[in-house]
Amino acid sequence: MSQTPITVTYSLEEILSRIEGKIDKLDEKFTDKIDKLDAKFTDQINKLDAKFTDQINKLDDKIDKLTVEVANCTTNINNLDKRVEKLEGTQKNQIWTLITLLGGSLIAVGFRAFFMDNNP
Repeated sequence: MSQTPITVTYSLEEILSRIEGKIDKLDEKFTDKIDKLDAKFTDQINKLDAKFTDQINKLDDKIDKLTVEVANCTTNINNLDKRVEKLEGTQKNQIWTLITLLGGSLIAVGFRAFFMDNNP
């Protein structure tokens, strides 16, 4: 089995130029794909940035509203403290009045029991 030698009818320069052309086309394709991916990622990052900025702004608004509500609650608590102080003062007066009335009643019953003939 003898093999016959293969003859190439193309010149080396022509083959190398075809290979170089194919490499250039592949390079262009990869460059285009990388540019498209870069554009997509940039777009997605910009969208996410806009969403996060919007959410942060909404959270800032909510925090501001909560701050106002906390200030209102603090004011209401201060008002309730004042009302409780007034109520405590009123209750003290009522207790002293009750003690005075009970003391007076005991004195009257004691006076009647010891100094009058009419026993209760």
